[in-house]
Amino acid sequence: MEYKEFIEEVMEKIKNYLPDKYQDRTVFLESKYQNGIKREGIVISKPGELCPILYLERFYEDYVNGFADKETIYKSIAKEYQEAELFAKEIPIPDSNHLEDYLEQSFFKAMNYEKNKSWLQGEPYILLHDIALVPYIDITDDAKMRITSSYLSQTNIKKEELLKYVLENNSKVLKPQFKSMQEILNELTDQQFEEEESPSMYVLTGKEKKCGASLIADAELMQRIQEQIGEDYYVLPSSVHETLILPQSKAPDPTELKEMVMAVNRSEVEPEDFLSDTVYKYKASRKAIELAVPDKSRERRR
Repeated sequence: MEYKEFIEEVMEKIKNYLPDKYQDRTVFLESKYQNGIKREGIVISKPGELCPILYLERFYEDYVNGFADKETIYKSIAKEYQEAELFAKEIPIPDSNHLEDYLEQSFFKAMNYEKNKSWLQGEPYILLHDIALVPYIDITDDAKMRITSSYLSQTNIKKEELLKYVLENNSKVLKPQFKSMQEILNELTDQQFEEEESPSMYVLTGKEKKCGASLIADAELMQRIQEQIGEDYYVLPSSVHETLILPQSKAPDPTELKEMVMAVNRSEVEPEDFLSDTVYKYKASRKAIELAVPDKSRERRR
């Protein structure tokens, strides 16, 4: 059975596995694109209520790999949807009429611009080289809401005002964590290795280890990092959640760094967490992040 057929069959039969209160609802398919990857899930809609999306890829994989039959799959989908709906009802969705009350919870999620530019059109974001910084609201540990242009149009807040505020607020929400790679390894293992006097690699992320790559947009933070390590440095986009910082004096040629980033992105990073193949360099003289290796394709487009 092809994936499309599987989805159609789930939509047709899922209400047979749900309680009576679901029988007058509409089942429809919702698609989400991230980094050019399409994910599809079902929504069992009830007017006036927040309804969750349940993505179906993993259920399909269980079916085609023989881990479960259709009957078991349908029961699992029905059970998880009901659990997701109960969770959704507990989420305090921000009222667009009072968005300013939630801006203290706003932050940026970094994502690759080229892979997401189709749906970014008309949406609020800041472009930092090939990275788009998209505004979100941190509702709970497990729930984040993107501030869309549609949502913003219901408020009195202008897009430029929103982006300026989120840029200033980003570090307050994400709470930067800047540690040497040795410190990270010591935290992950029971062994305690002796710290290097001058570490050759650092990790920059947020306290929750999520969406921390957007912290490179914080000019004051990047300058403090330069002062701490005592020289200019390279910024390697490890994923949407963190970046690696390499002091210039301890790093190989930037072309080699770019090859390394590309290799890791294709072998170690999940497609939905991919950020960029670009290597950046922070220069204290300009107090800015620049491209370490010129983007020839971009130059040709000009």
